[in-house]
Amino acid sequence: MPNFPTSPWSPPVRSAGNTIDASFFNDPNDEINAIEAGYLNGTARLNSSGSTVATLQAGASTFSVRPVEPPPNAVKVFRQSTVTLGSSAESTISFTEQEFRTNSSMHSTGTNPERLTPQSTGIYLIAAQLVVLSTEAGHRGAAIRDSSASLVASAQVTASSRANSIHVTGLKQFDALGGYVVCVAEAVGASTNSLSTQSWFAMYKL
Repeated sequence: MPNFPTSPWSPPVRSAGNTIDASFFNDPNDEINAIEAGYLNGTARLNSSGSTVATLQAGASTFSVRPVEPPPNAVKVFRQSTVTLGSSAESTISFTEQEFRTNSSMHSTGTNPERLTPQSTGIYLIAAQLVVLSTEAGHRGAAIRDSSASLVASAQVTASSRANSIHVTGLKQFDALGGYVVCVAEAVGASTNSLSTQSWFAMYKL
């Protein structure tokens, strides 16, 4: 029966003239097998002696290379130029430029540029800023909707004589691939609106 990983193995002390029996070979073989199986199968504990992170740090044995993790799925897009929105109650915004994109499939400036598409399941923080230059009376709003047209989040402001900045933030869980989100501009009591290049749309996986 091997001692590893419970305690160190102590071979018996032998002197000249002692008989060498089978345990002289079998015991170390058992220890070697236990060590190999423990580390190859992940069953051996690694927190003995000075192998803990706390002990290594206290002993001034710092890590030579910091661990590098890949960035989470994230994208932020914006308008390259102003756009005139129609008089309809809602207008889905196409975003023609990308500030950053950690996954190339999350947004395209050519194919469905209005969509932000998650590339893995999980919970996402989604935010948008719409800056409307129109000064007509009424209300201005922004909404985030998913691919089933369900509302993720929305915000609304009363129109003023200066640019109207609308911020909207929401959380959505994607439990299956194939969905996406869009940003919608809402206008109530106005004929047309002009959307500034300061408008942006972003999604970040938590």
